[in-house]
Amino acid sequence: MSLPERGPWLVTATSSSVDWVVAATALAATSGGRAAVVIVGAGPDLPSAHLLRAHVATLVAVEGEHLSLDDVAAIVRALSGTHIRVLAVASDGLVTPLGDGGWTAADLAAEVHAPVAVITGTGADAVGHAILMLEALETRRIPASVIAVGDGGDFSALPVRLAGQIPADALEHRDRFAEAAREWVHPLTGMADPATSAGNEADKPVETAPAKPDLQTRIAKKAALGLAVALVVALVVLFLCNGVGMSAFTMREAELHTPPPAQPSVHVQPPVPRRSPERACPPSRFGPTAAAQDPTAGARVEAAWTRIERWLAAKAPVSYASLRGPAAPQRIAAAQAGMSVAFPPDLVASLRRHDGVEAAAAFTLPPFHRPLPLAQIVATWTVNCRVLADLAPGPDWWDKGFVPFAADGGGGCLLADQRPGHHGRVGEFDPETGARFERWPASTAELLEDVADALETGSPFDGRYQPTVTAAGELDWTILRTPR
Repeated sequence: MSLPERGPWLVTATSSSVDWVVAATALAATSGGRAAVVIVGAGPDLPSAHLLRAHVATLVAVEGEHLSLDDVAAIVRALSGTHIRVLAVASDGLVTPLGDGGWTAADLAAEVHAPVAVITGTGADAVGHAILMLEALETRRIPASVIAVGDGGDFSALPVRLAGQIPADALEHRDRFAEAAREWVHPLTGMADPATSAGNEADKPVETAPAKPDLQTRIAKKAALGLAVALVVALVVLFLCNGVGMSAFTMREAELHTPPPAQPSVHVQPPVPRRSPERACPPSRFGPTAAAQDPTAGARVEAAWTRIERWLAAKAPVSYASLRGPAAPQRIAAAQAGMSVAFPPDLVASLRRHDGVEAAAAFTLPPFHRPLPLAQIVATWTVNCRVLADLAPGPDWWDKGFVPFAADGGGGCLLADQRPGHHGRVGEFDPETGARFERWPASTAELLEDVADALETGSPFDGRYQPTVTAAGELDWTILRTPR
């Protein structure tokens, strides 16, 4: 199989003597867009650390005695929504216990469906160490590639084709590092399918899946949001400090990076102390006031989802497969308590049908809003409260009564307005302009019904977004130039 062009990868070194930082930098520099790095465990203390900062949009280091696998996976998934490539780096190795329950980097790779880039050296034991890692990954059916750092070395015994080799003098190419990295590393080739890595498949060229044009167009449009979007992405990990039932951890850096100074520090720096998001989104002393039960709204949601699922199963099976199972009622209640905001009954009914969607080949609400799992609803809400507290962009930019339930991948989202008197009206939030509600339905139930109508009739949603199906079996929404 080929290494996916987008999404998370796991990067781990075969030993502490291998400079994984320069390899991670090369993978980030060749991403073709915004890249993020999540370091799990100790941060880099290597000469190449400053180079990494110059080639990533977001750099986050997390550690803590009670760090959980779910916490780190949530960070990686959240960053994957707004970055071309997210590199989760296990600086302590592949099978070293990292947190609660003894989970390992291999468990993280399996949890977020990430292939693994094994970084090895060129010494006498390099191939042997790499083979041991490949075997451990093969037993878990996790695809992997091997990248060498250093000069020379004999890799003929590797069961996979070497995906690239970074020379020992890589740091001397800092002025043209991205260009040079494309010569050293071939990140879209050299992947080993665990089912075939023992055979001759490693000697065959690996085909790469072409990037989806529509997706690239969307990313380009959202990239123009600039600093506001980047800040939202950089801060997304902070929700773990405030979310419901999350383990404690230490975030040592989450920042945008500028070119390195003349004498850069090689250590990951602590974050600047930030004001609490409670300043902008104060919790209620008595918790959220539960919305009145509405059996009619729940029935409408169930009927709409049944229609949508039937159409997807017949017309867009890949998008149909991305729908997640139901969210447990206690998790929905915990999310509302953590946000101190009651969700509207129809949104609760929708979450009890589907707890969002999987990130890959996901079902989207028009035009490209991916329904969020509960953890990311809490994450998005907390991030925007944090930005509101720190930057005070304006009273209409965000409100604690906004419940985000679908994300566009560029910092924006669809939301249910739970401010007093607004009764869960659907709106659209953009990090550059704030929230607006014109042309959106009055409720989540109505939104789902309108989507079902568009799918079944082929008519554009709101006269603007035409439902189509790609050759791969995915639902897509074409933005019409002139509303019908």
